[in-house]
Parts: sequence; structure tokens; C-alpha cells
Amino acid sequence: MRHPAAVVLHHPTRRYLLRVDLAKPKRVPTLAQERALDQAMAARQTCGACGRRLYI
Repeated sequence: MRHPAAVVLHHPTRRYLLRVDLAKPKRVPTLAQERALDQAMAARQTCGACGRRLYI
């Protein structure tokens, strides 16, 4: 199996060719950031009328 050497990103007016081997790893969120995301998702999934949380 061959792994990609580059990724092509399309934009309406330009294109980018990014080398995968030079890409930096994703940054790991802190516990405070994860908690804030969890709270935001809970608010988004909670019904305003009845207050039940809907898991989708």
C-alpha cells in the first residue's frame, strides 16, 4: 500500500500542494479546552423546550 506524498488543497482562485512528511502533528487540546467543548456540545444537544439532551 502506498502512502500519499502530498495533499492537494483546492481554493477557488489558487491551489496548494502540501508535503505530508513535513506536516506537524496536531496539537493536543488541554483539559480546559476539552471541558469547554463538552459543555458547548451539551448546550447544542439540549432541547430548549423540555431540557432533555438529545444524543445524535
